[in-house]
Amino acid sequence: MASYWILAADSTEARLFTREKKFSALVERQDWLHPESRLPGRDLENDRQGKTFSSYGHDQSDNQKHTEPKKREAQDFARELAAHLDTARANGEFKSLSIVADPSFLGMLREQLGQDTRALIDHEVAKNLTRRSNETIAEAVDQR
Repeated sequence: MASYWILAADSTEARLFTREKKFSALVERQDWLHPESRLPGRDLENDRQGKTFSSYGHDQSDNQKHTEPKKREAQDFARELAAHLDTARANGEFKSLSIVADPSFLGMLREQLGQDTRALIDHEVAKNLTRRSNETIAEAVDQR
């Protein structure tokens, strides 16, 4: 079991790496793709909530507060990744977590993580390095 985990992510994909020691080479453990985040907003809008009509006048409103489709998809992906990390933490699979993520996605991910998992975050890098080499990601995490 690797004690050190590094997650590199953006709103469309994520890569999870492990390390045996704090500064050893990264080993890619798992990756996720979230192609819905790449779809144009209009394609995501097809499944929107319905409208309701006011009993007074001619006004209508959305049943739910409107969130931009691309942002909603990114939040869903952040929730999926956070659930995986929370479960792994609960199972004792890591003792330290570093996150390298697109700045806006980093905030979404942080919001979704459980308090106990957030407590294990050793380092955050607000850069989108998801498609970069293992070495580039390791360098970003190791710079302090």
